[in-house]
Amino acid sequence: MSPEEVAELDSGTEEEKLFSAALADDTFSNNGIICMSVIYELFRRIEANDNKNRLTLKSYVNEDSDRTTEDKKRFVHMSTSRLVKIFCESYLSISEYEPSSDKSDAVNSILLSLGRLEAFGNQNATGIGHASRKHPPYEKLFEIFLLTDHAIFFFHRPDGKVRHDGDTEDLHIGLRTLIQIRSDLREWLARRGASSPGTHANAELRSLDDALRASLTRCICGPGSLSLRRVTYDGTPASTIEFIARREAVHPVRDLYDLRKRLGRYGKRCFALFHSEMKEPLVFVYVALLSEVAYRMEEITGAEDTEEGERSAKVAVFYSITATNPGLSGIDLGAILIKRVIHNLQTQSHLNLQQFVTLSPIPRFRKWLDGKAKLQQNASKGEKYHVSHASFKFRDSSILSHKEKENIRNLMGVSNSDAPLTNLVNILDTEWHRDVKSRNILQPILMRLAARYLIKEKYRGKPLDSVARFHIGNGATLTRLNFLADLSKKGLRNSAGMMVNYVYELDEMEANQAGFEENGTIQVQSGFSDCFLNQQGVNSKL
Repeated sequence: MSPEEVAELDSGTEEEKLFSAALADDTFSNNGIICMSVIYELFRRIEANDNKNRLTLKSYVNEDSDRTTEDKKRFVHMSTSRLVKIFCESYLSISEYEPSSDKSDAVNSILLSLGRLEAFGNQNATGIGHASRKHPPYEKLFEIFLLTDHAIFFFHRPDGKVRHDGDTEDLHIGLRTLIQIRSDLREWLARRGASSPGTHANAELRSLDDALRASLTRCICGPGSLSLRRVTYDGTPASTIEFIARREAVHPVRDLYDLRKRLGRYGKRCFALFHSEMKEPLVFVYVALLSEVAYRMEEITGAEDTEEGERSAKVAVFYSITATNPGLSGIDLGAILIKRVIHNLQTQSHLNLQQFVTLSPIPRFRKWLDGKAKLQQNASKGEKYHVSHASFKFRDSSILSHKEKENIRNLMGVSNSDAPLTNLVNILDTEWHRDVKSRNILQPILMRLAARYLIKEKYRGKPLDSVARFHIGNGATLTRLNFLADLSKKGLRNSAGMMVNYVYELDEMEANQAGFEENGTIQVQSGFSDCFLNQQGVNSKL
């Protein structure tokens, strides 16, 4: 970049005006100002391809602003590593310690500015002689965070005390900061998506999310970075056990006895995947070692965990897998964990496991049913109902056969109804599972609807259900639906008590995974589709 081009950057660009507006906002936190100032300077250094450039705030800060005087003095002649340290400390202080309202304002401004800096950099790439970029600017920016010598970092609490090795959450503050940025970004995108889908700002933020995911994937999944550890009640630090107990997302830990049983010496396992630069696990899984496949949660929770039982176990059942940080969403940590656990269990000489299966929830099945009912209800009123394209890939609401509608009406005690799906979801909000008649009538209906949801309902060619997408994407085969397999409040609320088994056939996993990635092929056990989907009288659009 020529001196003239650098001078052009120092003149009043649109991005500098953005920063000026933020700095002049009295509601914007001091840490937010520091973050935006530092990230802008780092980005300018990347654009100029000159790490010796020094920070000059005068181009986008009012000269007579007392608020920025200290920043001007601090940021002159700072090295890149020092700037990275300042940004990380400031951003994490915002995200972890500031009040939620202040955090939201500051974080959102930083994220929006990052998104616009990407567009700004792309404009400069074509406007000042760079016809193409060998590396995207974000890739270089995030590499600075991930590769800067973090051994020099001391992370300070807001009260001024230094965090020592024993209480530092992570060893690599740059990595931790990027994960937190992506977590905040995905949370904000989820909030913005419903109110402003498809906007230019959203496109910039999604571009930022893609860049963060790519950089984090390279760092997290790099050779030698990940290690598998078994979590035990006696051998694992208490802080890690507490972290896992609090993060458990599938089957919440009820009490200390429940926790000790899950981490027990015999019959149960908990494995976690750790990164070399992070203190807490990235993802963990609970496994039960049983004599046969479990079809209900009570078969796992009620099993007697003895040494003899473990030695005679033939099946390893994965019944809960949890990723601990939304900032790592989209990185195939669960797939890595599953494969390493299978390998670990296979190499244990006292075990003779012959089958590896899951007992998995269908966490958004009820939400899908509720949405279908709402669509039908509004259609019957002649109203247009705005629905997510992801939730309603199949726009028809006629997913019940004539016989199923009649059975639901009889169960409700009405002779006629224009909204059978609404009646169904209303029944599911009651204690229906305790009534024999209700169970008998609803079992075939819910089993078929769950099969349709898992196999037919797709978004961009992949299963709408996230758990199905995960296991099938890892090469598993859908084998069995289980009625009233999870009678917990969460299980009934989210999936009407339904659970599903996926089988990992070791010699077929690679081929299954390739077929899914290439054309979305879902491996289903022979007879499964015929049993649940091809019933006479059901909508042919299935």
